[in-house]
Amino acid sequence: MSARMILRNERGATLPLAIMVIALLTLGAVVGLNRVSSERRNVGSIQAEAEAYSVAQAGMERYLATVSAQPAASLDTTITGLPGNGTAAISVRRLRAAGTLPALYVVRSVATHAGAVRYGPTDPTPQRSVTQFATWQASWTPPSGWTAIGGLSKSGTSGILTGNDACGQAPPVAGVTVPVDPGYMQSGGGTSVPTGIPPINYLGANSQQMSDLIPIDWAGILAQTAITPDLVISNVQQWPPASFFTNWPILMVTNGTGDGAEIQLDAGIKNPPVNGRGILIVRGNLRFGGQYQWDGIILVGGAIRSSGDQTISGAVISGLNTKIGLPPPTSDMGSGNKTFQYDSCKVQNAMAKLAGFNLVSRTWGDTWPTW
Repeated sequence: MSARMILRNERGATLPLAIMVIALLTLGAVVGLNRVSSERRNVGSIQAEAEAYSVAQAGMERYLATVSAQPAASLDTTITGLPGNGTAAISVRRLRAAGTLPALYVVRSVATHAGAVRYGPTDPTPQRSVTQFATWQASWTPPSGWTAIGGLSKSGTSGILTGNDACGQAPPVAGVTVPVDPGYMQSGGGTSVPTGIPPINYLGANSQQMSDLIPIDWAGILAQTAITPDLVISNVQQWPPASFFTNWPILMVTNGTGDGAEIQLDAGIKNPPVNGRGILIVRGNLRFGGQYQWDGIILVGGAIRSSGDQTISGAVISGLNTKIGLPPPTSDMGSGNKTFQYDSCKVQNAMAKLAGFNLVSRTWGDTWPTW
């Protein structure tokens, strides 16, 4: 066969080969572009979900920080103006009503991140949800007008010790709550002083058992982690002026612990005389002398000993140092026409600064099912 014939037979082979190469290059480019587009969509989806998670958490935090009134058993609201033009649908459900323990809620935030960048026209708007269990801190009802973990003694039949609500807004509580041992002791005979429903409530066989049943984080209060005081003083010579008590503040007196550490309050500790209101926290013992008035809540680690004529309206708890392993001394109401009376309005006023959700540790989640 001649060379001319061989070249004639191969004429036109270059074109199909070129077309095949172009097709392979085109296919490779399409596959590469598809892979890039797929990776871009995946990365975009992951980023959008992460941003939606941030919006959900931001919505949760904004709601918990701004709510000022105890929510109902079921509440739904929407938080707008979140980062990235996001919105969060907040659902609040009460799991336990207030009683001996505070009301318990679960709060769920479902976020829609409308501003997220999406690379697929059919991709849905990203959503994420987070949940948190929380208690409503201001829903506390004291067990009685005076709750004495170390027991309470009373001389004579004069004075008032009652759990009947002074402002008439809440059902009556016990006049006094004490453990069976040492209990309530009244000398001098005559009619028993405590009144309320019941007049005397026995809680626990002894001080330690009773202490375990009182839902107060005394160690956290002393460490100033459970409650942040407005002012901390070490003795009554640092007692603030009358103007300090205008807005029902939280005052802590760190006078040590045990029987040997005691402060004495009377109306003459300042000139002019200064009474008080709000929440008074005393680490050691507290003695009332002369005339004095306190409106709100008094929390005392040791004993309260009263002489003279005082008017305490709100709620009193003594002997809380039992919660940190110290033996509780017995409180003494003494004699005289003093008044210790439950007042739900003044308790509520004192608790107003603490009103809000208290997060339950280790209950945050992002896998809560839709209800």
